Amino acid sequence: MFLRDSRKIQASLPPFCFQKTIFGFTLAELLISLAIFGMVATIVIPKIITAQQNTQYTARAKEVISSVSAAFQQYQANNVSVPSTLGIKDLTPYMNYISRDSTTTIDDIPVYTTVSCANGSFVCLRMHNGSTMLYRPTENFGGSSATNGVLVLLDPDGVASANKSIDFMLRYTGRIISLGTCDATTFSSQFAYPCSSTWDPSWFQW
Repeated sequence: MFLRDSRKIQASLPPFCFQKTIFGFTLAELLISLAIFGMVATIVIPKIITAQQNTQYTARAKEVISSVSAAFQQYQANNVSVPSTLGIKDLTPYMNYISRDSTTTIDDIPVYTTVSCANGSFVCLRMHNGSTMLYRPTENFGGSSATNGVLVLLDPDGVASANKSIDFMLRYTGRIISLGTCDATTFSSQFAYPCSSTWDPSWFQW
């Protein structure tokens, strides 16, 4: 009974009451939306890529720092004392690296632009994480003061591009600092380096 009544009521209603309302976007609206998404993508995506790259570079730098620090501690454990003539060259037997590089050009500290691993004044070590560590084989602590140290330059991707290297210093006390965060004038046997935040690249964070 109810079914017949409902059919009668439905038959008496005008047709437009049963038309479905269809919502959608016009072509103009779609084009505007795509243009907005495109502009947002051109701004956001490069920043995301840069942030990821900076995180990777920092991780590689800290890994090499840890390697140098562990090598120094191992040297201390195997020897009676730490001589003032100790240099990075004396720590490399305790370090894990792939090979010695004598051909690649890598980034140097901001004073310069690039440095060639073929230069006999330097030694470059290719690390397992893709970075390159450079040191001077003739450089040593030059003294036993807390401010005496030896330098280690690190290029996080091991190739010359965008001057992105960073300089670290291993002090005689075993502490490792960057030249952008040291708290006093730092010395090595050959050079005196004033502390300045300009020495640290923007990608590096302690």
